[in-house]
Amino acid sequence: MKNVLITGGAGFIGTNVTRRLLELGYKVTILDCFLEQIHGDKQELPDDLEGKVRLIRGSVEDKDIFYKALENQHIVIHYAAETGTGQSMYSIARYSNVNIQATALLCDFIMNEENGIENVIVASSRSIYGEGKYVSEVHGEVYPNARTYKDVEDTFDVRCPISGKTRFDSCSY
Repeated sequence: MKNVLITGGAGFIGTNVTRRLLELGYKVTILDCFLEQIHGDKQELPDDLEGKVRLIRGSVEDKDIFYKALENQHIVIHYAAETGTGQSMYSIARYSNVNIQATALLCDFIMNEENGIENVIVASSRSIYGEGKYVSEVHGEVYPNARTYKDVEDTFDVRCPISGKTRFDSCSY
């Protein structure tokens, strides 16, 4: 039986993933700080998960708590994140600590502590919906296509879906 840690696991996605993992026979630990912004007044796991998972109340920002939760895990599903794109513009340190620094703590643990972690799944945020609209001097409003791995290897800048040029190429994007 594999042990799975789900950070931010008390949220909608985390609890549904937990249910499926339990059906498949995994032993699940959830690390969650139950932010009021996400959970409201509901500061407990759904009734159907009570007693079926190990719950650790705490933040991925707290190295001691996070490292304790990571002990004896085989798989980590890292969902813990601050949400709210607008708030990230003025609560920069808080968002950076949870969304970036906690992932760095996870990587540090994997690389520098004795552990049995075999797999890590890191989720993206709900804020990632693809490329936005751009205005090309040549083609007007365009919506760039999804980037391929090759595209990102060549340049991080988006390409016009009509000309294939970036805004830095010799032709105007």
